Amino acid sequence: MMLKHFALLVALSICGCAAHAEDASQSVRLRFVPVDTHKECGGGANFTRLRPAPGRPGAFFALMHAGLRDKFPIQDEGGKLLFSVVVPEATDERFLLEIRTDREPQKISLPRDKAVTVQIVETQYEFYFPTCHVDASAKATTNKALLIVTRLPQSRGQRDNAKAISSDRKQN
Repeated sequence: MMLKHFALLVALSICGCAAHAEDASQSVRLRFVPVDTHKECGGGANFTRLRPAPGRPGAFFALMHAGLRDKFPIQDEGGKLLFSVVVPEATDERFLLEIRTDREPQKISLPRDKAVTVQIVETQYEFYFPTCHVDASAKATTNKALLIVTRLPQSRGQRDNAKAISSDRKQN
């Protein structure tokens, strides 16, 4: 379930992820340490719905705080499920994601700090696993990493094609 407080917490996390460690004595890189939280304490991912991406006209983004074996939905602003994502494998340097739709599942390897663009159904999405920093006095490890999913803007031709495909499916 999405919590309003979680959105604020994630926004603060992004600030920490966007800021690079300028002074090593003040901040340290947050390391992801995979733990199967489902066996340990019944964990799960936290997430937001897609919302307009600041500074990227036509793009929408969602934030996830996920770890090993977590599953989370990608939902539009109204809460409609677009697809779901499962994390079958994860390390501090790379996440393996399984994208599940009504079609064959897709697997993508998501390296740290490198955006990966994927076509899902008729739309392009960008997945990102950023490096985050925390205060040097804070715990420098986590079993949940920040993941960002962005639905990229569609060209007019792509929108028309998606509508035609959707219309064909409804007729069949």
